[in-house]
Amino acid sequence: MAEWRTVAEGQPILRWQMSQPEARLFPGAARPMPDTVTYRFVNGWVATGDLPCREALKAGLPGRAVACPEGPFDALAVGFDGRDLDFSRFCHLPTLIARGFRCVVRGAPVRLRLRTCGGVRLWLDGAPVAVFEPFTRNTPAETVVDLPLTGAAQVLTLRLEDLHERDTTCFFSLEVIDGTLDTALLGAVDSARLDEAAQVLGSLRTDRVFYSDGQAVRLIADHPPAQDMALVVRGLGPFGRGGLTVDPDTLRDVAVTLPPEGAVTLAAPEDLSAGCLSLKIETQVDGATLTRPLGTTVLRKGVPLTGGWPARQRRALELIADSDGFEATVALCRAALGRQSVRMIEACLDTIEARFDCSDFTILPLLWLYRDFAETLPEALRARMKAAFLGYRYWLDEPGNDVMWFWSENHVLCFHTAQLIAGELFPDAVFPTSGRTGAQQAEIARARLTRWFAAIDEDGLCEWNSAAYYPIDLLGLVSLFHMTGFRADAGRVIDRVLVMATLHTLGVPAGVQGRCYEKELLAGPHTELGSVLALVCGGGFVPGYDRAAGLLALSDYQPPDLAALVAPARPLRAAYTQGHGHAGRMTLWKSAEAQLSTTRPPSPGGKGHQAQWLDVQLARHSMARLWINHPGEARPWGERRPSLLAGSAVTPAVAQDGPRALMVYDLRKDWTDLRFAQLFAAPEAFGDVQRAGDWLIFSDCVGVWCSTSLEVMTDGFYRGALWRAHSDQVGFAVVIRQPGEPDFADRLMQTAPGFADGIVTLDDLSLDSAGMFQKDGQVQPFAPLSTTPHVAWEDEEWIPWEDGHGPD
Repeated sequence: MAEWRTVAEGQPILRWQMSQPEARLFPGAARPMPDTVTYRFVNGWVATGDLPCREALKAGLPGRAVACPEGPFDALAVGFDGRDLDFSRFCHLPTLIARGFRCVVRGAPVRLRLRTCGGVRLWLDGAPVAVFEPFTRNTPAETVVDLPLTGAAQVLTLRLEDLHERDTTCFFSLEVIDGTLDTALLGAVDSARLDEAAQVLGSLRTDRVFYSDGQAVRLIADHPPAQDMALVVRGLGPFGRGGLTVDPDTLRDVAVTLPPEGAVTLAAPEDLSAGCLSLKIETQVDGATLTRPLGTTVLRKGVPLTGGWPARQRRALELIADSDGFEATVALCRAALGRQSVRMIEACLDTIEARFDCSDFTILPLLWLYRDFAETLPEALRARMKAAFLGYRYWLDEPGNDVMWFWSENHVLCFHTAQLIAGELFPDAVFPTSGRTGAQQAEIARARLTRWFAAIDEDGLCEWNSAAYYPIDLLGLVSLFHMTGFRADAGRVIDRVLVMATLHTLGVPAGVQGRCYEKELLAGPHTELGSVLALVCGGGFVPGYDRAAGLLALSDYQPPDLAALVAPARPLRAAYTQGHGHAGRMTLWKSAEAQLSTTRPPSPGGKGHQAQWLDVQLARHSMARLWINHPGEARPWGERRPSLLAGSAVTPAVAQDGPRALMVYDLRKDWTDLRFAQLFAAPEAFGDVQRAGDWLIFSDCVGVWCSTSLEVMTDGFYRGALWRAHSDQVGFAVVIRQPGEPDFADRLMQTAPGFADGIVTLDDLSLDSAGMFQKDGQVQPFAPLSTTPHVAWEDEEWIPWEDGHGPD
């Protein structure tokens, strides 16, 4: 038995021996679901009701017998970040996953707090002591457990189980709240070796936030091993994105040895894919596996897309077709050039036939391919494609036991678009899932799409400016433009999307977002929206993130002239709203060297989700991006929404006046124990940070003031990139340098920022935690309350940018 470790009051038990996960498909009985979509789209969790899989789970809970896990406990679970053990993951099919955990405990009777979103059972020396099975999907619940310890060494066994319905927060926390106990591990696990391995992996990081220009990806251990440590990076490749198939031949395991010097080269950048990469790092401790998932970014120089629109389309089409991509748009682009991609299409069909979540994204390019190039495909493949299209589940009113997400605005559009195109392709065929003919499916889809367009015309897009979801919207919109009678409606919204995205593009698409993820925030130009803007505005195009760009390259859609918005010769301002009830109230100030954008929340202080509220992008580097957030978890590259860097668990108050913005976080909420706000800025992109009085100055262009001392993280994965302000209430001021301004630091030193009673001030501006924004003592309501982007150069009057046709 490994040596004892004391767990004091207020501390969690964070070291366990663990069994391998037991995963099984758990779909429940197929049935239709209530169509609760109101076409009033909002960000955040949607109350879907229980899907068939969860109904089946709840039906089986009462009185069920669960055996105490017996192992083998051949893995190790160690809490690297935070106070819980997290196993969150995304599953495209309904999957029930259970894990067993074991440790040895001793002490007097003790009281524990147990938290989970799933189900947890506890045994002491094989006798059951607690059953807590809330199964409150993605919503933590807690209970108190009295552990009847006898003072002798006793085996504590725990079973964690949860039903994964696509994105699932799966964790448990077992914290001592009254008393103290000692813990140890059974068997041959050497305590000293485990301590060292946990310390090494817990301190492991990449030496840079991103890699470019031939820089090799290196792993650094801030607590290096005493002797060589073998590491394996499993499945090295891009992070998964919804609806994309992955060629298993492109994923590989990489074995390296970490020496006592604490640094090892993982790979040369030319050997890796571009964009955000998953690093699932393993090591062995006495035959047991210890794992820590991380990530990093590799940047590639894109191929310049130049010339007119047709020339850029043709070049992008060729680049996509020649790439090693493995998804439906690549197959479509290759078909357009007379090439076949049978294996790729078959892999896509697997996801459609099994009704993977996000398969609505995949089916659209395949419908296009079938419609325009079916005669180029082998007969058996054509037959399989037709059968898959006919057998698909196109909406909630059709029976199913999948976990496809129907409720958000991008999925609604894609499902309705697929239903319309498939129905028109096969008007006389019967679609067996619904029992309708294709003509009936098409008629229903037209009515649904009419509602969707009416909602977007009235409210705009609730997933505003999202690098993840604007491209998904474009999948549906360009498909409608190319293949249906909704050409005018689709073209109008495509124009609007491209105008809004270009407004927030300075070298790369950036800016505040209604929904964001770390894999887009940290990808720089290697997002799907980056590919779209490289095609539409000209720029460096890197294949691999090009679903929407591929459809645009094949379409006869003509984008508006957006050159004036890309790099304005004089400062540009923009303001508009998106989302139901003007939920996203966006303000932008942009010069040729910097842009500052904010969204003014309608309800500061509430529970946040995936929105990014303040964002800065500099033209000097594609990764020179700065933002402020309140994390939803402490784990780097975690799966929660919000995560460490993407979104805010507590919604701030935010307001902007030209190149100045104010922000207030009130973190006194019972749903978070992370009492700090943080600023992220990759030092490799910004260079050294200057101090001017109480101001931090990034790249001599961005000034940040904080009511609490902003301290740079000197350890952890994002050392040097994260600046944290530890306080229950935090105020920020952000100022951007004016073009040609020679004495930016001197000007900042002459300002008068302050924070008192939850109110942040900067000269003539003030903002309180409830969101009241004042200038010169006068309340400044957001304006204009219009979903049409309004623009102005310098201090001129607002002019609406109507459907891509801007001011002269």
